[in-house]
Amino acid sequence: MLNQLEQKVCKRIIALQDELIEVSSKLVAIDTSDPPGENYDACAKFLATYLKKLTANVEIVQVPPESLPRAFKHYAVVPVIVSKDRLSKLRSLEH
Repeated sequence: MLNQLEQKVCKRIIALQDELIEVSSKLVAIDTSDPPGENYDACAKFLATYLKKLTANVEIVQVPPESLPRAFKHYAVVPVIVSKDRLSKLRSLEH
C-alpha cells in the first residue's frame, strides 16, 4: 500500500504522463552512444532548456579532462548540468 506522499507522486506522474513520454522520447533520440561518447553537449543543452522551462536555475559547465576520473579521460570535455547556487558554492572552493 502506498503512503500519502507516494500516492501524490503517482497522481502527478499520471497527470504529466504525456509530457514525460515526449521529453523522454526526445532525450533518448539524442545519440550519446559510448563509445565514442559524442553529443553530450546536445544532451546537456536539451536537458538544461527543459529544466529552465520548469524554472530551474541551472547552468551547463564544461568539465575539463584533467578534472575527470580516469575512466572518463578519453572524452574531450564533459558537460554537466548544475544548479547555479551549487555552482557558486563549488567555484568558491576553487580559491
